[in-house]
Order: sequence, then C-alpha cells, then structure tokens
Amino acid sequence: MNDFINVRDPNLLEVRRYTLMGWIKYFPTSERNAELVERAAAYWLNFRMDTGKVRAGGFFGKTSKYVYTDSPMSIPDGTCTHIASTYDVQQLKIHVNGQLAKIAHVPGLAGVNKNPLAISTTYIPTRNAKMNFPKGGLDDVRVPNNALTSGQIHSLMRQPCHAPVLTVCDDKQGGSSRLRTTA
Repeated sequence: MNDFINVRDPNLLEVRRYTLMGWIKYFPTSERNAELVERAAAYWLNFRMDTGKVRAGGFFGKTSKYVYTDSPMSIPDGTCTHIASTYDVQQLKIHVNGQLAKIAHVPGLAGVNKNPLAISTTYIPTRNAKMNFPKGGLDDVRVPNNALTSGQIHSLMRQPCHAPVLTVCDDKQGGSSRLRTTA
C-alpha cells in the first residue's frame, strides 16, 4: 500500500496535549518504520520494522530535544493491533491493545511547526519526500487534541469500526478531530 492521507491544517492539534491512535496490521518491508501518524519535526507514532515494537516520539522543550520511547513488547507480523500514544506536557505514553505499555518523561512542550499531519507515511516537506508506508492496513485512525486516559483509549478501541471512508471532523463536544479511512 503506497496510499496516504495528508492533513494539511497545521492547527489541527493543540500541541500542548494530544493522542495518536489507530489499528495497524503490518507485514515486514524494507522500510525502517510503518507510520501510523506523524507531523514531521514535531511528533509521531509508528511501528519499528527492526524490533517489531511501537515507537512514540517527538521534539520537546525549548531546545526541541528529540525524545522517544518504545513499547516493551514486539507485535507479531500480520496481527491487527491497536496502538496509541498520548502526550500531556509531562509524559509521553504508549498503549498497546488498550493497555498502558510504557511511559517516558518529556522536557516540555511538543515541537510547533507548519508541517502537515500525515497518516500512513513520513512526509518531509523540504524534500517533498514520502516514505515509511505500512504494508498491511490501518483502520480507525483518530487524533484527539487532548491526552486521553487509558480507560478512554480502551473504550474507543472497543467501538466497532466500519472501514473504509475518510472522515475528518471536529467533535466540538469531545474536542477531537477524527480521521478515519474506510472503503
């Protein structure tokens, strides 16, 4: 699959808090990662091909320090897995299948820039390069503009998905933007 969604509104997320989440089913490729969501030079959630682990990271604090953390467990090839990361100004967390898997402390606010939010790819605007496409599939990718709790993530991942359609909407009540691919 070399299709991707590029959400160009740079103000989509309030960068002080966020959640990146969705279902991923991957198969090994020569790519370094399989991206779920990324905003270049700011933050991302991906799957590492070399270790089979989920990685969340970004650039934080006044010096834009590069910080990342990996899930402690590997995910088997070809398995539908729900992955999520949350950021609340102090902690970056990874959730796998609705369970908190890892916490990393971060040194301040997430990076701010005008780069687009990309789903299913790494997008490098200065080179107009797109890479790290997942081979397999993504479903029910959501980007709430707040740091959801473990309970909220677990509840949302249990809701049925009706794939594939792209919906980008702003939920005024819940304060989230939902990006959903379905056919």
